[in-house]
Amino acid sequence: MAFGTFLYTYFFLQESLLSAIKRNTEVKRASSPMQCEGPDATAPILSSGESNVCYGTLESLIENHVSPADLHPPPFRALLTRQLLVALMSIGFIAFIDQGFGVLLPLMLSTSIPLGGLGFDPYTIGMTMGTWGLLNAGFQVFAFPKLFHRLGPRNLCVMCFGCSIVTFLAFPLMNIFAKQTGMVDYRVWGVLILQLFSFSFVFMTYSMWNSCLTSTSILRSNESFMPGCTQLFVMDVAPGRASIGAVNGLSQMTSSIVRTLAPTFTSSSFSLSVQKQLIGGYLVYAMLVVISLSSVVIATLLPSHLHN
Repeated sequence: MAFGTFLYTYFFLQESLLSAIKRNTEVKRASSPMQCEGPDATAPILSSGESNVCYGTLESLIENHVSPADLHPPPFRALLTRQLLVALMSIGFIAFIDQGFGVLLPLMLSTSIPLGGLGFDPYTIGMTMGTWGLLNAGFQVFAFPKLFHRLGPRNLCVMCFGCSIVTFLAFPLMNIFAKQTGMVDYRVWGVLILQLFSFSFVFMTYSMWNSCLTSTSILRSNESFMPGCTQLFVMDVAPGRASIGAVNGLSQMTSSIVRTLAPTFTSSSFSLSVQKQLIGGYLVYAMLVVISLSSVVIATLLPSHLHN
């Protein structure tokens, strides 16, 4: 799989960093100094002052129509603007929520009902999560572009972060229903379906599209191929193409740090809540609901429109 990805990247993806494009064109121009000359090079149609211009070529477009910010990245401190910090905080929140849910779902499904879970067997857990994974993939492809253009990036982010509150409130509600009957009945399944559907919206903010670090021109040409909401804001605050790599690096660093700490925090809090019966064994869910509420507040600070 990794080697296949390498081959696809090498043969089919094109260089988008303008400084690299300019460097490559300069090397080609140095090796082929006569590429802009033709049979009539000694008798130019234009005046002598304009005879050396290569009209319509890539290098002339780069030299005449690209801002310096697209060719030369600004200092690192100049990137740390309020807009970028808010976007990075959103990345951190969704990374924590994503990992928290990913850890809690199999824990809760496999734990016995008296201890705060649902007591599912491994086959039921695998079928439940596998079925949701397949349906969620199709939902992301078809629903995200339509919701993005209908609601706008910030409103969509706020809505998706809000759905995480429903996602975590569903955990204690399912266990309460299961304890009342001593088994998993239709009410538990209904809440579980609602929970997975809600998390499908949360998934939009930090989904598989996050790895598609594309330029915003792709968003206009192909609506079915988009990064996640939070990644769009990170890319949008970059002052030029030359700094997209730096801001994406900060985004990945923030996400990696949070995704390293979140599983340990969540699983430990789940065990402590059940063992000490803190808030009836539901303390971990209360903490995650508070984190989800904080993420909604941060999402409201994002700009309402993408500028680039």
